Amino acid sequence: MISKKQIACLSMLMLAYPAYSQEDTAAGTFYLGANIGGSLIDTDSVYLEGDDKPLSVTGGVVGGYFITDYLSAEADYSYLGKKPAVNGDEDITGLSGYLSTQYALSDISHLYFKLGATVFDDSSNSWSPSAGVGVKYQASKRWLVDVGYRWIDDVPDTESDLYEFTIGGRYLFGIEDPQPAPLPLPEPTPEPVVVPVPQEISVTVDAGTLFGFDSDTVHQSIVLDNVMNDILKHHAAVVISGHTDSVGRETYNQALSERRALAVKQYFVAGGVLAEFITVQGWGESDPIATNETLVGREQNRRVEIRYEIITTDE
Repeated sequence: MISKKQIACLSMLMLAYPAYSQEDTAAGTFYLGANIGGSLIDTDSVYLEGDDKPLSVTGGVVGGYFITDYLSAEADYSYLGKKPAVNGDEDITGLSGYLSTQYALSDISHLYFKLGATVFDDSSNSWSPSAGVGVKYQASKRWLVDVGYRWIDDVPDTESDLYEFTIGGRYLFGIEDPQPAPLPLPEPTPEPVVVPVPQEISVTVDAGTLFGFDSDTVHQSIVLDNVMNDILKHHAAVVISGHTDSVGRETYNQALSERRALAVKQYFVAGGVLAEFITVQGWGESDPIATNETLVGREQNRRVEIRYEIITTDE
């Protein structure tokens, strides 16, 4: 028989448990279940014939609530077997209440201890101290398997202790389903890299539309104005080349081509183009694009070429 001193020691152990408890998510949940098992009454009854320690099949319903992650309150109503009496064996039923605490053995199994009392469902309505120990195994997210042993002090009319071994199941209520992991945000699409692409522009202007015969004075020209606006827009560097036909002395034609290229430069500078961005060249008659044997060919060779680069984007 367990003494009151032993019961007090067990109570102190249960209260000391928080320092060793496993943190989980049990707090605030409750459970319902059932037990089946067997009991033994440790008695030497005068009403028994031969066997003085009767064994019985037991069963009951159980409910509990997790007060904290490590402490729960539990109650069960159970059939506890039979006890010897004057008029034959009598059934033992009772309502038990406990405080229970648990120690983690692994992520899915816990060793528990419980301490409380049992009120017997008979004419005396007497009660006795009760305690238990066992293992809970988490078979799934909401189901626990409970294998346990409990002791009940002084069964009425026998003045003997009852020992019960049980196995049962517990269904957990209030367990929240885990929230699905948030979908990963799509990685931002990198902006396309814009690669500057230089584009060479080449404009050829007939010298006959820009200058008078044997002259280096520039006439007003829509073609030159358009080219100048494009140069200003793109801040482009410019190469201006003057060319002549082969009529006349070569040295004279060389000088004329240089004067005409310089005249176009001055036209651009007057329009706002920076002088340092402009390069002038005179090729004279040395770079013909057509034959000098015909009138049409010579007209084509008398020209001013303007070359510059603008930056565009390759999309």
